[in-house]
Amino acid sequence: MNTIDIKIKKQLGINTFNYTVKIDEFDILGVFGNSGVGKSTFINMIAGIIKPDFGYIKISDRVLFDSQNKINIPIHQRNIGVIFQDTKLFPHLSVKSNLLYGCKRETGCRSSSGDKNDINFDNVVSILDIEPLLNRKPNKLSGGEKSRVAIGRAILSRPKLLLMDEPNASLDSSKKEQLLDLYKVMATEFNIPTIFVTHSKDELKKISKQIIIIEDFSIKAIIPSDTL
Repeated sequence: MNTIDIKIKKQLGINTFNYTVKIDEFDILGVFGNSGVGKSTFINMIAGIIKPDFGYIKISDRVLFDSQNKINIPIHQRNIGVIFQDTKLFPHLSVKSNLLYGCKRETGCRSSSGDKNDINFDNVVSILDIEPLLNRKPNKLSGGEKSRVAIGRAILSRPKLLLMDEPNASLDSSKKEQLLDLYKVMATEFNIPTIFVTHSKDELKKISKQIIIIEDFSIKAIIPSDTL
C-alpha cells in the first residue's frame, strides 16, 4: 500500500512553507495550485533537494526525513525519480544511452523476463513506444518524445516514488492527452506511486482520484478530483 505522511516547515527568505498531509492509499496523487504558491518547493523537499527546517517525511514504510531523530536520507539514496518541465536529458547522449543511465546503478537493463509488470528495458521502451527513437539525440526529438524518454529514464531507475513537476507544461493539447494516458499506465503497470504537480484542473481530473490543494505556501485541503 502506498501511503504518505508529511509534516514539515521551512523558512525561505520572507516566506514560511508549511506542509501537513496524511493519505492512507494512493497511486497518482495530484498537487494543484497557481504559480508561485509552493508546489515545486513541496516536491523538492520530498526529493531531498531542499531540506526542511523541522518535521518529518514518511513515504509508505520509509522515513526520508525526521528532524527530531536526525534523519535526512541523501538524495541519491531516496530512490525517487523526478521529472521536471525541462526534461534534463543529456544532450550528448543518444536516447538509448539516456535510458541506460537510468538503470546503471541497478542490476542492469535486463531484457524482457516475460512479465509485463517487470521494470526492464524492453518493457519500458515498448510501453512508451520509443523504440524508433533509440539512436537519436535529444535535439532531434519533439517535446512529447523528450517527455517519454525522460519518463523512461526515471522508471528504469526503479524508483519507490515518482515526482512529476509540470511535465506537460510546454506540450500541445494532443501530446498532453497521450501522456496523461501514459502516466496512468505507468502507475498501474509498474506500480510506481506518483505525485503529479500541475496548475491544470483538467489534467488532474483525468489522472488523479485525490488532490492536494496548495495556497500561500501551505496545504489548504485534500479533495476528491471530481470536486475540483
